[in-house]
Amino acid sequence: MGITEDDFVASIARMVAAGDFEVAARACAWAQASYPESGRVAEVRKQVFLMLIQKYQMLNPFKLTMYANTIGIPVPQLPAVKAGE
Repeated sequence: MGITEDDFVASIARMVAAGDFEVAARACAWAQASYPESGRVAEVRKQVFLMLIQKYQMLNPFKLTMYANTIGIPVPQLPAVKAGE
């Protein structure tokens, strides 16, 4: 593809700065496929998914869970509420 690791990381950082987290997550998949051992790609990927978690934590529990599982962050289960409480 001819894109360097630096190019991927810089492009993803620009996407995050612009608020394009979903597009950045897709670019992270491409970067990880091209540079699977890169610590920089892994770190920027984690940052992207943390931003997605932050974006959807109060809006969409399904996306929250999916994004958290993608980077291996456990989502705590809410305690059960008894009827009448």
